[in-house]
Parts: sequence; C-alpha cells; structure tokens
Amino acid sequence: MTWDHASVMNALDNMTVNMQASGTAIGMGLTKALARLKDSEAESRIVILITDGVNNTGEIDPIAAARMAAALGIKVYPIGVGTGGMVPFPYADPFFGTRNIPTLIELDMQTLDRIAEITNTGRAANATDAAGLRNIMQELDALERTEISTRMNYLWHDHFALMLALALLLLLIEIIARSFLLPLIPE
Repeated sequence: MTWDHASVMNALDNMTVNMQASGTAIGMGLTKALARLKDSEAESRIVILITDGVNNTGEIDPIAAARMAAALGIKVYPIGVGTGGMVPFPYADPFFGTRNIPTLIELDMQTLDRIAEITNTGRAANATDAAGLRNIMQELDALERTEISTRMNYLWHDHFALMLALALLLLLIEIIARSFLLPLIPE
C-alpha cells in the first residue's frame, strides 16, 4: 500500500510472528487488503499477494475475495512462493542446532492462477528462491507505476523526563548533604 520501502522495512523489523498460528487465510488477508484500498483515489490500485496458495483457514474463500477485488476494480498479482513437494526446511533443534529436515510443502498455483484470471492480471508468478521473487517484484514495479507523494508521521515517546527528575533529585540531595551534613561529620 506504499512505495515507501523504508517504512515497509521498518514495519517488517518490528513485526512479530505468531508461531502458534496453524493456517493460512488467503481470502481473509486479501479481503483485508481490499478494505484498505476500496476508498483509495489512486490511479492504479493493486494487491501483491505472496503466498503458497494453500488456503486452510478463514471465513472467506480466496476465489470469493478475488471476485470482490474484480468488482472493486482492484488488480491482484499473486506470487506463489516455493516449489512444492519435499524440501529441506530449517528446524531449530535444541541439542544439535539448526538443521534441515525434509518437509512436505504444498503449493497451490491453480488457485493463484484463478485469482489472477478473475482480477485480469494474467497468470500467477512463481518464485522458487529470493532472487526469483526479487525479479518478479521488479517486473511488477515496471508494470504498475503511479506517482504519489507521501508524508511520514512518527510517533515519539520521550522517556528522559523520569531520568532528568531522578538526576535533579540526586543533585538536590548532594547539595543538602554538602551544606548541612558534611559540616557535622568530624574529620
């Protein structure tokens, strides 16, 4: 929803992953993106959907969400990530450290192709590694160009007041001690 790559990277740095989550709600995520874009006055409204394509939770089906996007005139560019099948997956073993364990990874390119077809963006792209994803993103960047201006607002929380008050209190205690208590202590 932004071309401000610094903001995106900052948001990713501050993101936490819910490791207890046990499913992918593609339809729900896509619907949430559509809700954010539906009132946008941008010349080109797009969603880049990066997923394995397997929807196994959520109340809204990805195809229904794609139909909503088409009705709203929002393009969805689905990108399937991975190869599918048995792949080495990093596992943090408390005794042996990180090691790769063969894991079955599902990849549903048919659903992603259907989403692309419904939203008139052609076919879904498939990225099998980071370089492939980078190339796909560069292609999308060349396709969808809209000049925008952004204004970033930062929310600052100053925490120095407590430390300043504590320092002033200690300074006051020292002045009182030097003035009244030190003359009373014999040498």
